[in-house]
Amino acid sequence: MTIEFYELVAQDGRAFSPLCWPARLALAHKDIHPNVIACRFSEVDAKIAFTGQNVLPVLVDGADTVLDAWTIAEHLDTKYPNSGLGLLFPTSEAKETARRFNQHIQANNSCILHVIASDIARLQSDEDRAVFIQKRARHWNNLSVEEFTSQHRSNPASRPAINAFLQPFRDQLGSKKFMLGDAPTYADYLVASQFIWACTVSPYILIGEDDVLFQWRERVFDLFGDLVRNNPAYPLIPC
Repeated sequence: MTIEFYELVAQDGRAFSPLCWPARLALAHKDIHPNVIACRFSEVDAKIAFTGQNVLPVLVDGADTVLDAWTIAEHLDTKYPNSGLGLLFPTSEAKETARRFNQHIQANNSCILHVIASDIARLQSDEDRAVFIQKRARHWNNLSVEEFTSQHRSNPASRPAINAFLQPFRDQLGSKKFMLGDAPTYADYLVASQFIWACTVSPYILIGEDDVLFQWRERVFDLFGDLVRNNPAYPLIPC
């Protein structure tokens, strides 16, 4: 049975969405290799019209159409509990940690978008760029995407905001190999997706090599036959 995965891509095919990458990594965790349906900004509405909504990712697994990366992860654990590396949520602690991370990311990751928005726009076709900007311009105080991004990059508060956003992940990781111990879980994929997003579109440096998250990030990026590193991107060190 063919499993289809719909994800957001730029004009050159690079997958960059922080909403889609957790599900893509969850599929790899299960050793599932879906038929990937690439969707540019201007194609999303038409390509996933069958879902009755317009937000990626979308997973079609036989008779099941599953929306949202979190729901996709739960679906994979239910339908394929023993596949690949096993459960994405192996314990109640793992699920609660992932839930806490997911809520924190949804509420606060705009601090990353603010410093990479013009890089995202630059990678789109004219049509896709217009869609990207149209959906977000109301938050930009009549600035162009380039002016908006430049303003935030030069704002001395931007770097502390990013550091504060990343701090709960540092606290959870501590000296462990992965967020919950010796093996990756969905919590790792949620956080790694924030770095994939930035590294895939922008040379803006999020962390240095002395950051506790640096080696952890490298371990996650090395998983699954270099799935992450084979995605077109800026050099992944030390973004």
